[in-house]
Amino acid sequence: MDVELEQLTAYWEARPYRPGVNLGSLDADLAEAEERRAATEKVSEVEGKHYSAHRSRIMALQKAGRLQEALELTERCIAASRRESRVQGAVEAPWFTERASMLLSKLGRSEEARGVLQEYVSRYPDDRSPNKVHARLEKI
Repeated sequence: MDVELEQLTAYWEARPYRPGVNLGSLDADLAEAEERRAATEKVSEVEGKHYSAHRSRIMALQKAGRLQEALELTERCIAASRRESRVQGAVEAPWFTERASMLLSKLGRSEEARGVLQEYVSRYPDDRSPNKVHARLEKI
């Protein structure tokens, strides 16, 4: 019986593929993943870069007191994050929404600051929207 088991094991290990794996299906899955990656890359750009690359610039603008410029860039990043989340089927990045709310508050536009957070929370069930967004909303 051990000889038979060894022969079967050797047979299966020598096969070029594993049972249940369809190589044609893998190729199709890879092609679909590449299409999704390319689409994600395209929709997530702001000024030629992925929106997440602008965090430090937004912070620098804010520190320099250029709040309106920081807000405008943040809003473009929110739009790119929203587009990316639609392509990926994921929750959009909360950092930019939180930052927009803070900037609006500093500009004396508290109602708009609250509205930005409420809009974000309304797009996702409670279990998918980050606790930080809820905490900031309660703070305003």
